[in-house]
Order: sequence, then structure tokens, then C-alpha cells
Amino acid sequence: MEKKNKEIMLWHEFDGPGDTSIEVLEGICKLYTERFGVQITPQVMNITELTARLNQIKDTHQGPHLAMVPADMSSYVENGLYSEVPGWQFADALTEGALSTMQLDGVQYGIPVLRGNHLVLYYNPEIYASAPTTWDMFEEAAERLSAQGIIPIGADLQQGYWFIPFLTAFGGWPVQDGKPNIVTPEMRQALQFIRDKMDQGVIVSLDGSTGLLEQFIEGKIGAIICGEWIYNHLDKQMNNRLAVCQLPVIEGRQSLSMSSSIGLIYPNHSLTSEERENILSFTHFMLSDECQTMWT
Repeated sequence: MEKKNKEIMLWHEFDGPGDTSIEVLEGICKLYTERFGVQITPQVMNITELTARLNQIKDTHQGPHLAMVPADMSSYVENGLYSEVPGWQFADALTEGALSTMQLDGVQYGIPVLRGNHLVLYYNPEIYASAPTTWDMFEEAAERLSAQGIIPIGADLQQGYWFIPFLTAFGGWPVQDGKPNIVTPEMRQALQFIRDKMDQGVIVSLDGSTGLLEQFIEGKIGAIICGEWIYNHLDKQMNNRLAVCQLPVIEGRQSLSMSSSIGLIYPNHSLTSEERENILSFTHFMLSDECQTMWT
């Protein structure tokens, strides 16, 4: 008698109009379902809800078989009841460096599927005739743009990830010898720089998935710091009004972005369930050349 496979649920946070990654993920799930006869059902939610629901699993014992999350969320091991993953099964597709991005205390709790997540500078060439690769260019344009109701540059400064390029431009980094390193002269310099430029109207902080993108698309902001993950959406909306360059130099120092991975975790001890082999099979499929090309 043929075994009837259960539905495999996958939580993710590719939400919002700008996150076209959802189209790729849903396409991969559909392809796997058609090809292997195992129903993979993606369920989208915003990252705040995803975080809360993963952290409730310890109490509810209700969760998905898989979740696709930023690498740092692989640390919710205790509350999310994550299964340990046999990392050796994926050694042919991933380097130890890649695998380590979803390890905690040397234990593999997730499998990275995508790497990158770099911040870049998007700018409107109708507002900036040449790439604004130094911060001086924003300050020099501030008076002219302000008269037109245009803000020189925007970012989502509520998010620590967006703050990193300012910290690195002053020679700082948030971790040293594996421990937090945030009470430093470099941190104070970076925070003061941002405060001064916000007071001067050179930079504005807006939500990275809504207001920042909307106002940039509408031409109300000349340039924005945002992730490479949003390029597809901006390109569709702006076409010839979009250009991309490296993060700007600040006071003679090059801003540097963090990078990270996004991958699959296995909540509620899903790898001890009867769907273990299907779950691991889907993970291998996500790492295949075919699926990686779809992401690209």
C-alpha cells in the first residue's frame, strides 16, 4: 500500500510589495510538489509575527516542518524546539564557512540557502547626474534638493543592519573576540554623525519595506541605502530612473556592509517526525543548481 504523504508546511517572511523573493519561493515549492508528489505549502507572514510564532513553539508545540529565516534566527533553538541538522549531508553543496552561519555553539541548526544580503546605494540619475560615492556629494546637493522638496538620502536607521555602514566608516565593528563591542569611540562618532545629518536634513530614516521605497520611487528622495534583495522591485518600478553604486565614503573612509545568509530551520523537532526524509529531500532540492539559478 502506497504511503500517503502529509502536507509539509514552510513559514517565511518574504512579505510586502517589494519582496519579489516570494515569487521564487512559491515557484520552487510548486515545482517540488509537482515533481515529487509531496505537498510543500509556503505560508507568509511579516518578520515580527514569524519571530513571535517561532518563539511560542516551546509552549504551544505547534509549528511548521520548515521555516526560511535570516541566519540570526537560527539562535531561537530553545524556544523554537529546532532539530539539529546533519550538516555533513550538505557538505557537497556548502562550504564549512557557509554552514557555520547557521550554527550555534558548533551545532548545525539550519541550512543556508542564500548568501549575500549586502547593502548598496540606489540613486536616481535624474537627481544625481553622477554616482554619489562620497558623503560630500549629498551635503553639497542638500540646499538645491531641499528647495525642490527632495531629501538627499534615506535609510532605515531603526534597523541595526542599516547602521553598520556608518559604524564601519568610522573604523568600528559591533563584535570583537566573539563578544559585543559597542561602547567605543567609533560608535559614538557614528551616532553623532547620523544625528547631525538628520538635524541638517541631509538624511531621513524611514521604514525599509514601505516608506523608504515608496518615497524613493516617487522621486521624493534622491538616494537610499537598501539591500540588493530589493533591486528587482525597484527596477520594475523605476526603470531608467534607477542606478546602483557602492556605499558612500564618509570622511575619507569607505562604508562597508555586513553580509549574511538566509536558510531553512526545522522547528518543533520536525526532523524526528515521519516526514524527515521529505524535509531533507526538499532541502537538497533548494540547494540544487536548478533552484539556485531560479533565485539568481
